[in-house]
Amino acid sequence: MLKEGLLLMVAVLFAVLLAFPQLFLTFQLALFSNRLVLSEAYAYIGSLPPLATLTFFFLSLQGIIRGNSLYGGIISIFFALCAFCSKEGRNTNLFKIWCWVGGVSFLLALGGWSPLYIAIVKLTKFYSFRMPAKFLVFVFFAAAMLAGIGVQLIQDSIRSKTNRFSISRVISIYLGLSFLAVLCHGLLYLFLSKGRAVVVAIGQWFVEKFVYGKTG
Repeated sequence: MLKEGLLLMVAVLFAVLLAFPQLFLTFQLALFSNRLVLSEAYAYIGSLPPLATLTFFFLSLQGIIRGNSLYGGIISIFFALCAFCSKEGRNTNLFKIWCWVGGVSFLLALGGWSPLYIAIVKLTKFYSFRMPAKFLVFVFFAAAMLAGIGVQLIQDSIRSKTNRFSISRVISIYLGLSFLAVLCHGLLYLFLSKGRAVVVAIGQWFVEKFVYGKTG
């Protein structure tokens, strides 16, 4: 897994070097815009809040959490689980590469909530880039590729009598996750209805601490 991650980093560095002339000109253009004198806080505007991970199962929460969503469909979750639960699938370079792409992209999408994104901002001192939540595009693309690997594994398992993985195990895990999601949805509903006073108090603290008076 580490080997694939290092190879991916080398590929990204090579791509940056290849596109450096255009990137440098874009950087110069940004300095002539209204983003000339910016504070570090500007780079964190549009970060994906950690609570947005709840939208992985509950699309209805999207409007509450700044419109950000990790929901990619319940069927795709099943196929991605097939890739994770198959030893043959996990050992492929394709699986490892897209796990790296999805994981790193998610950390970048968290923006100000991510040590990786904060470290990059502090090292580069480049504050003109905002809306790190846009990295969700790569998260969804990686998830789609992992789901595609799961589909391929199911097809190979059906065609081959010797290369079969336990689909029943995947179904059990999927049903367990679904039950957990429904349980969390019920608890969340009770928390937002019966415990409204607590929610308001927590929300007020959150706004005063992370929103009020902040850049953007």
